[in-house]
Amino acid sequence: LEERGLTESTFVIFTSDHGSMLFDHGIDDEKHAFLDASWRVPLIMRYPGHLPSNVTRTFAVVGPDITATILGAAGALYLPPSGSVANDSMAANTSFYMSGFDLAAPLIEDENAPSPRSVAVGVEFRGFALATEQWKIAFFPVEGEGRLFNRISDPQERVNLWSDEQMRATRDALLIALMRWRTRQDDLQYQAVRWTGGGEVGVRAQNATFFLEGIAAEVDLQTDAYFL
Repeated sequence: LEERGLTESTFVIFTSDHGSMLFDHGIDDEKHAFLDASWRVPLIMRYPGHLPSNVTRTFAVVGPDITATILGAAGALYLPPSGSVANDSMAANTSFYMSGFDLAAPLIEDENAPSPRSVAVGVEFRGFALATEQWKIAFFPVEGEGRLFNRISDPQERVNLWSDEQMRATRDALLIALMRWRTRQDDLQYQAVRWTGGGEVGVRAQNATFFLEGIAAEVDLQTDAYFL
C-alpha cells in the first residue's frame, strides 16, 4: 500500500473467523463449542482520517457487521428511513436486508460513540450462542444441552450454570432472546423478490416480508438480551 501511495486512503480490517481451543477445557481443536478460546477473536480496523487511532474497544462484533461496515465505508449501505416499508426498489437493494451493523460510522461521527452492537450472537452447524457483557449462553438442540457462564465472575468459563435453579430465570430469558433471534434468520431478500405472482400464501408472505428489515432482528436482540 505504501509503495502505491494507498496507505492513507485504504480501509484495512484484520480479523479471523474463529480461534483454536488448543486443549483449553480439555478440547483439542473444536471450533463449535462457543467458548472464548475459539469464538472470541480480535478485530483491528485502520481507516486514516476517519477512525480514531490507538483506541481499544471491547464491543461485540459478528460476521455480518464486517460486511455492513465495508459497505458503509464504500457508501453502498442502504439505510431506509425509520419506520419505512420496503418496496420493489428496496427489495432489489441487498443492503436493505443486511443483518449487520456498520461499526465504523458511529466512530467516524464521534470517536467516543458507543457501538450499535452490545450483544454478540452466533450460529454453528449444531448450536447457537449469545453473549452480553455479563452472560454467555450456548444451546445445542440436537443434544438437548446448554451452557451458561457468568463472564464477569467466571471469565475462564469453568462453572456451567445451565442447571443451577437459582439461575433459571436468567437462563430462560437469555434462551428466549436467542431463540427469538434465531427464528428470524430468513433470507428476506429472496422472499421479497421471489414470492411474487404466487398463490394466496405467497402473497401474504411477501406482504409480511415488506415490513421487515434485515437489521430488525439484530436491533431487537440488543434490547432483549442486553439488560439481563
